[in-house]
Amino acid sequence: MARSSGNLAEGQPGAEGDGVRIVLIDDDGNFLTVVTRFLQQLGYEVFSASSGEEGIQLAIECAPQLVLCDLEMPRMDGHEVLRGLRQHPAVGDVPFIFLTGQSKPEHVRAGMNLGADDYLAKPFEGEELIAAVRARLARSRSRTAAPSPTAVPASEDKQLGLDDSVLVKTNSDIKPVKVAEIRAILADGEYSWLHCGAANGTLIRKTLKQWEQELPARHFVRIHRGSIINLNHISRIDKADGQMTVFVRELAEPLEVSLRLAPVLNRKLKAFNR
Repeated sequence: MARSSGNLAEGQPGAEGDGVRIVLIDDDGNFLTVVTRFLQQLGYEVFSASSGEEGIQLAIECAPQLVLCDLEMPRMDGHEVLRGLRQHPAVGDVPFIFLTGQSKPEHVRAGMNLGADDYLAKPFEGEELIAAVRARLARSRSRTAAPSPTAVPASEDKQLGLDDSVLVKTNSDIKPVKVAEIRAILADGEYSWLHCGAANGTLIRKTLKQWEQELPARHFVRIHRGSIINLNHISRIDKADGQMTVFVRELAEPLEVSLRLAPVLNRKLKAFNR
């Protein structure tokens, strides 16, 4: 089993956790000790379990704000733990992060399809762990916060600017990526591949419809049911036999424009002064 490494045991004392309850499930006793101490130093209240069965019972009893669970465990693995939690009304919607050495897209997708909120690839550093914890707790709080009578409509409130950033999870890191750096987003079922440069895309649990609601409409346009592009990164457009094809900088393959969305792209390009 993969081990945590580096500075994980060197968390700085503090109270950022403010009593937030976290259930940590892993069959590696040393891993449990190191991660528990790290989170406790930051003010989190950690309940640890060395098996899936124990972890489910512990979560039901203490009603945590977050569950961190190893994927590969004997008897009951992380997938079974997640299924068990999702079926229990008391903890059915608790945020859940997989801790796993399996970082291939198909393995990540399998866990996400079961309802996991995120995954953290082992081995990881303390900064990676706390970034994932903070992000998941912040999203959970935003979902449960009651809207004020004068709140901005959700579609407008979520609109991002080119200088805003989105958190992108890679195999070994969580990093902010500026919206302006996004080249294209390609659909993959309930997920999407985010392309931000020459490297392979990053699989994210977000649909194109959700991306459309968040991205700045002046710069991003949907050109096909399976793709959104950033107008700033178009290198050229080919037209042949009534079919438009868009070439996006640093994207390996050109993207076809559907006949239905071609007029939308043309209007956007005209407004964009291209």
